[in-house]
Order: sequence, then structure tokens, then C-alpha cells
Amino acid sequence: MSRWSRRSRASGWLAVTAVAVVLVAACGGNGSDGSDGGGDGSGGSSDDGAAGPPAPDGEPVRGGNLTVQIPQDPGSLDSVVSGNVSTTVVTYHVFESLFQTDVNNKPTPVLAESYDLSDDGLTWTFTVRDGISFSDGTPMTADDVAASLEYWLEYSSYADSLGTIVTELSAPDERTVVMELESPFHVVNLIASSPGSRVVKADTARSSDASGFGKDDVIGTGPYKLESWTPDEIVLVRNDEYQPPTGEVSGYAGAHEVYLDSLTFKVVPDADAVVNGLKTGLWDVAQPTEDNYDMLKAESGIEVLTRANANINAMYLNHNPESVMSDPRARDALNLLLDKQAIMEAIGGSPDLTIASGALAMEGSDLYSDAGEAEYRAHDPERAKELFAEAGVQEGDTIKFVTTGEFPQFREWAVLAQDQLRQIGIESTIEAYDFGTMLDKLQDPTSWDVCPLFDLGLPPVPQFSDQVDGLNAANYQSDEMDALLLEYNAAATDEDVRSALDKIQALAWQDKASIVLYQSKPFVAFSDKVRGYDGYALYFADVWLSE
Repeated sequence: MSRWSRRSRASGWLAVTAVAVVLVAACGGNGSDGSDGGGDGSGGSSDDGAAGPPAPDGEPVRGGNLTVQIPQDPGSLDSVVSGNVSTTVVTYHVFESLFQTDVNNKPTPVLAESYDLSDDGLTWTFTVRDGISFSDGTPMTADDVAASLEYWLEYSSYADSLGTIVTELSAPDERTVVMELESPFHVVNLIASSPGSRVVKADTARSSDASGFGKDDVIGTGPYKLESWTPDEIVLVRNDEYQPPTGEVSGYAGAHEVYLDSLTFKVVPDADAVVNGLKTGLWDVAQPTEDNYDMLKAESGIEVLTRANANINAMYLNHNPESVMSDPRARDALNLLLDKQAIMEAIGGSPDLTIASGALAMEGSDLYSDAGEAEYRAHDPERAKELFAEAGVQEGDTIKFVTTGEFPQFREWAVLAQDQLRQIGIESTIEAYDFGTMLDKLQDPTSWDVCPLFDLGLPPVPQFSDQVDGLNAANYQSDEMDALLLEYNAAATDEDVRSALDKIQALAWQDKASIVLYQSKPFVAFSDKVRGYDGYALYFADVWLSE
């Protein structure tokens, strides 16, 4: 039996600095019948023919290895403490959550059999599926689920907004988990979209802290299990203990059939090497940069799929007092200076992949709002120069950009911003590090002013958006924003939800935890020998290779 109370834990929630780069997120309202409403897709098919099955695949073939390029070594395979995109991609194949999203991004039971929500919206009761085992053969029980949720709530930055209102979490029997809240919250949506909510063994969850668990504890219930992990390669093999849920295969949900013997994830950060390896067959699936889209689309033997989600590309600003960006006039100045359209056209690649929008979520999703669009469109370098001067930034002063070389577009945005700053007499420096070192640098408020990153375009709740919440290390704080988020959580009607969302996004643009540059649609390129892949995220449970 597991029983946990927030009041019995150490006060203060530990938030892990991580970039909210996730490949899929669920949107929609709550329902006590187990059928949360879903928003528009972050993967799967779309009306414009973006993502979807490339061609009739024929009879599946069992066996073989699929090699997938990833941009960086995960550093950790614990999604609670790591926001690394490679961690997310790999661990979706090893672990499962109570709920995961289908191709329409609707939260769907996976390890949960069902759930119930009390009339007051404060008590969630989850029934766990029977007969599930971890890859080492140990049966999974509600105690494992409850312990995993406790660990997620305490140490994941993604769960902060929920963790502060959970009053009690318990597993009264082997198949039941009960979560009690102080105020209503879209719990199922957040569980389905947060990589850190995945279930690990109870002993692993209870013995882990903010540093995460090691590779010996990478034991889950998913379709694959960890075989080996070296600095440039991770190998997963089929998990013979895997028991998929019932239902039609859709996204991360449904009765997946595992055909491949293994998945090999190759760490390849260099953009040219990614393309060359795809052309020569060194890897079967890759994530090239946007400027290679048109070329690969025309390449024989290679399939290209854009997905129906979008990345929110932004400059994140340091609100700590040690940074010039703590002055709202400096933030307004940078927003007015940046020629977002020019940056999008220079870096974004094909028009198929770019959207000129300052919204915190994709158009068509439940969280979309056009509030603040005038701020996004504003461009006035002369006024920007005046505001910088009022904020104490004079000609010859230096603004510090910190980024990672593992995503080349981040540095390219910084270089274009640097040129625009230079045109009004302000110097800047750009320091690029590996992803982990960059996160460490962000912890030092004196070492940076601006950090180019991207965020997911389909946040399950507004708190999940870094445009609303800011980077943990950036120290963005707003009582007004906190009150608006509570207003959103308590909204009883669609009209109330829409009103709260408009106010949240308007305030986000006023305060500028970040400055959105544009939205971009990710794409995947893969060998035409890869079958059964519909472009939904980088998930390969049902994929097979033609002979």
C-alpha cells in the first residue's frame, strides 16, 4: 500500500530546469467517464496531407533492427528529471503511463483500465489494469503507479502546477490509485502528455531524487527494454513481457504489435552527417534541419512527413536582477528590434514548415488564442534603441546569448539577432554548449540574458507552456499570472475558458518570459523500407522493415 501527503513532504517543490521539448501533448476538457476531450494533433494525419501513412505497407515482416538518428545523448533515461528530447524519444518505447495520447491527441487509457472524477472535481480515482509486468517479470501494481506519480509530482518541472495542489495520493489496494486535490485541475491531460508521468518500479521511484535514477533502473512495461547504452548509441530490444492495451492502434495508444527485434538510437548532432547518413543507409529514420526539407522531399528512396504539431520558437529572457532583461523596457526593446519575419524566412526553411504566429499554442488547438498578436507583429528598431537606452543599455554594451550547438537553428536565430542588435550599436556574445552544459549555464543568472529554444505547440494546460511559465532558471514571477491560471483551472464553461486563455496570453506578451519568433512544423525523413510508420512523433512500436 502506498499513501502520501504533500503536507508530509519537505516544503517547497523542487523544479528541474529542463526545456519543454516534447513530441506530443494532449489538449481538452476533463470528463468523469474516462473520455477527456482532445485537441488538434501533434502527430498523425492532417487535412493538408501532412502526416499520415506513406503508402500501402503490405504484410508485416517480423525481425530486424531499426536505426534512428537522435541529436544528442540523453544524459539520463529518467524523464522526470530530464527534458532532453532524446530522453523523451527513447523512453516512450520503454515506459508507459496511466494515459497516453492517441493520434488525435486524446488522452487514452494505457496502464489505466478506467477512472472516475468526483462531482466537485477534487478526487480522481484510477483503476489500474490487471496482469501487467515490468520487463524483468515483476508484476506491476497500484503501489508502483502511486510511487511513480509521487516521484513525478515532487521532482518534475512539468508537474509543478499540479503538485502544488495535490493534498493526498494513495493506493488503497493493488489496483486502485486515489489522488485528492485542493482545486480542480486537468489531471488526465497532464499525465497523458508529460513524459515524466510514466510508471517505474516503486523501489526505483522511492529511492530516486532530483538527480534521477541510473541505467540499471530503466525497467518499464513498454514494448521495448534497454539492452545497452554507450555515449553515441542506445540499443533497445523487444520486451517479451509487454502487454499492450486493447483497442485500435492510434498514436501511443491501442494494441501495438511489436515486429522489430531491436531499435538502435544513434547520436548524430551534425546536420550534414544526418542527411548523408540517411542517404547512404547508415540510419533508417532521421530528423534533419528545416533547410533540407525540399531536397529530401525530392530524394528517391526517402519518405518525408511533416507532423501536425508545431514548435514554438522563441528567445527566452532572463528575469533575474543580474540581467539587463529584468527591466521590462529592455524586453520590450528586444521584441521591437527583432525582425521575426526575416528570421523565419532565413532559418525556417520551406513555407510548408513555418507559421508566422505569436500564439502559445497552434491554431486549432483548444489553447489557441490570438491575444497579444499586435505585440508579436510590432517592429520598430528606432524605438527599440530608445527603450534600450532608457533601460541603461548603451551603445557598446553587451547582451549575452547562451545556446546549444546540438540544435543548429538556435545558434542561427542568435546570430541574426546579434546582427540586428549591432545595427543599433549594441554588441552581443553567443556562447554555444552541449545541451547539459547549457542547462548548467542557465542556472547562473550572471552568465546569460537571452536563450534561444523551442517549446511544444500543444500544451495540455497553459502552465505547461514556457511562454506562460518561463524557464525555471529565468525567475519569471507574476502574481497576476498565477491568479489567471487559477481562473483557467476553475473555468466552468467554454466561454470562461476562452476568456481566461485570452487574458493569459495577453499577459504573457506583456511580461515577456519569452519572445516568440515563429512556429515551425517538425518533419521526419526515413527510408522507404520503413513500413507501418505514420509520422506520429518518433514512436516505432508497430513499425517493420520491408525485405
